[in-house]
Amino acid sequence: MDIQFKKQDAKIVRRKFIFLVLLVVSTIFSHYIMKHGIVQNNRRNAVLERELLSERAINRELTAEYNELQGYSTIVTLANEKLGMVIPKNDKNMVQVVHRDMTRNKQLPRLFDFISPSVEAATSSSF
Repeated sequence: MDIQFKKQDAKIVRRKFIFLVLLVVSTIFSHYIMKHGIVQNNRRNAVLERELLSERAINRELTAEYNELQGYSTIVTLANEKLGMVIPKNDKNMVQVVHRDMTRNKQLPRLFDFISPSVEAATSSSF
């Protein structure tokens, strides 16, 4: 009977040892997988940071170009050179813009209003 207990104890110890070895191996494996994932994510993060810096540089250049093109002198120069437009010398040649306040009048603008000039705009200009 004593021998039978020793055999059962040996089986239990062997099972516990195998379980412990499997636990250690799986822990090492999962640690390796996690570390590998962290390294890959760090590399990807570095690539994305470089792309972000280059996109910010491009954005700064485009913003500077936009601000330069938005300036009055640039618009006047381009209109004169490319379109042959000139700044009028007197007020009689100025275009008068008539704006209808849509907040008081609840009628919504129609497509026709955008295509053809309104009667107010046509009658207010002097020829």
